[in-house]
Amino acid sequence: MIRAALAFLAVLIATPAAAQVKPTAVLLNGLAMYQPNSMTPLAPLADDLRRQGWRVIMDTHFMMRADDEEPVVIIGHSAGGGKALEFAARQKERTLFEPTVITLDAAPAWRCPVKTCINLKTPFYPPVAGAMNIDAGRLSNPLLPHVTVALSEAARRIILRETARLLPKK
Repeated sequence: MIRAALAFLAVLIATPAAAQVKPTAVLLNGLAMYQPNSMTPLAPLADDLRRQGWRVIMDTHFMMRADDEEPVVIIGHSAGGGKALEFAARQKERTLFEPTVITLDAAPAWRCPVKTCINLKTPFYPPVAGAMNIDAGRLSNPLLPHVTVALSEAARRIILRETARLLPKK
């Protein structure tokens, strides 16, 4: 195990910075989104994150692709938001690393299990206990619908600002 870790570090040090591993962002779609594809509300955000320098794993609230990942940031919409909070708790327990969690109208009855949680919510969704709750409707449209909160320019700007802070300094 130690030899493998040292070998990985040697390769990492010898690898040019441009080719080094990017930090991972996991995006979890909500209840009605059973396939993580380009037609989901989080897809435009995934493209923005890739341009920002992230390795992006798109998944659903079923966690078919991302369960074994160790992301730096977990972003979830609706039921995917509830799953993001649950996933962060498991990761904290499993690896002792606390990812940043950003939720958009997270499914009710969840509590933030890590230090840094941001919940962008529409007026009809409850706040997430322990998170910085931001009224997404006040940022753009007071009647912002739940299904389009992830497509809101104001919400995307906040998410991209927060994720930029998490990237390694160049």
